[in-house]
Amino acid sequence: MAEDNLSDTLSIGLISGTSMDGIDVCIVKISSASDGSIDGVQVIGFDTYAYPDGLTEKLMEVSDHGTVYEICLYNVLLGKLFAEAAKKISAKCGISLKSVQVIGSHGQTIHHIPDTQSLFGHQVTGTFQIGDPSVIANECQVTTVGDFRVADMSVGGQGAPLVPYLDRILLRKYYRNTGRNAMFLNIGGISNITVHIPTVDKVIGFDCGPGESLNENFADLSVFRCR
Repeated sequence: MAEDNLSDTLSIGLISGTSMDGIDVCIVKISSASDGSIDGVQVIGFDTYAYPDGLTEKLMEVSDHGTVYEICLYNVLLGKLFAEAAKKISAKCGISLKSVQVIGSHGQTIHHIPDTQSLFGHQVTGTFQIGDPSVIANECQVTTVGDFRVADMSVGGQGAPLVPYLDRILLRKYYRNTGRNAMFLNIGGISNITVHIPTVDKVIGFDCGPGESLNENFADLSVFRCR
């Protein structure tokens, strides 16, 4: 790592998706151009660390009808588990956490309300991801950012999908000089599409239907029948 350019940033990304069965973690090197824009992203390492036995079922239960008491405790527990995942991927890649400039953590969604609700004269939406970034920052001693979906909703978005932001960076880099429209399909728990229109430098992103969430249900059903 000693030969890295000063404009390179080592970052760790953390997320647990719709399946609620583990933590996806990736460590990347982000290169910046002279104007400060992102010039490239290199994946250094990636892994998935399964949740402890029984946690998936408990999180689904908490998502449906958890008490405030339970949510508070699981918020901290997942923060610790996410921090452990960051430490594991760093050790796996032979990279000290001291050289990581930032951790970005999506957390674990337990409730999402994208449709506007009326409360005391105000129009509001809501979403909640547990796995508190403060816990991760303290455990890893690395600046940690989170609450991405809340941030999107605060400026009028629906909190999903988020991947079009990354798609825009990658698509602009590789397609802005071609004049061609481009499209990315991301198949997560829910599938979404990003469309880049280079002539107006515009990106459109939206959910387009179910994804791996249905595949997992079919797989579980097939295993159950085989038994």
